[in-house]
Amino acid sequence: MPKVAVVTTGGTIASRRDGQGVSRPVVAGSDLLAGARTGTELRVVDVMSKDSSSMTFADMDRVRDAVTSELSDPDLDAVVVLHGTDTMEETAFLVDLHHADPRPVVFTGAQPTFDHPESDAPVNLADAIAAGTDPALRGAGVLIAFGGALHRASGTGKAGTTYLDGFRSVH
Repeated sequence: MPKVAVVTTGGTIASRRDGQGVSRPVVAGSDLLAGARTGTELRVVDVMSKDSSSMTFADMDRVRDAVTSELSDPDLDAVVVLHGTDTMEETAFLVDLHHADPRPVVFTGAQPTFDHPESDAPVNLADAIAAGTDPALRGAGVLIAFGGALHRASGTGKAGTTYLDGFRSVH
C-alpha cells in the first residue's frame, strides 16, 4: 500500500465559515482526511493553521522543513501539502528550489471552504494523493494539483479566485 505524508498549513481547504460568515482555518488534518478513501496509508502532519494571505517567509520555511523531514522516511512514497491558494505557488516554488528527492511533493488547496456544500477540497485532495502515488510522476519535482489539472510548481500562478481551476501554468 502506498504511503503519503499529508502536511497541513491551513488555508481555505481547512476553513469553515463562522457565525459572521468569516472563513477561518480551523479544520484539523485528521478531519480533512476522514472521508478520504484512497487505498493509501496517510500520515497527517499538522504544521500550522493559517490563512495563506498571512504566510511569512518563515512560515514557508517551516513548510519546506516539514516536507524535508517527512522525506527522510525511506518508506514514504510522496508528500502532499494542503495550503491556502493566496500563496500556494510561492511556497510550492520555494520547496521546489530545495527539492532534490525523486519522490513527488504535491500541493493542493480549495476555493470554497471545507464546509461549503460544493467544496472542491475532497476532489483536489484525492487528485493530489493520486498524483503523489503515480509512479510516472517520480522525478517530476514539486507539483500543484488543482481543479482537475496538474501543474509544475515552477511557472504556475493563481489566475482567479472564483473558479475551481484557479491556477495556470506558463509552460
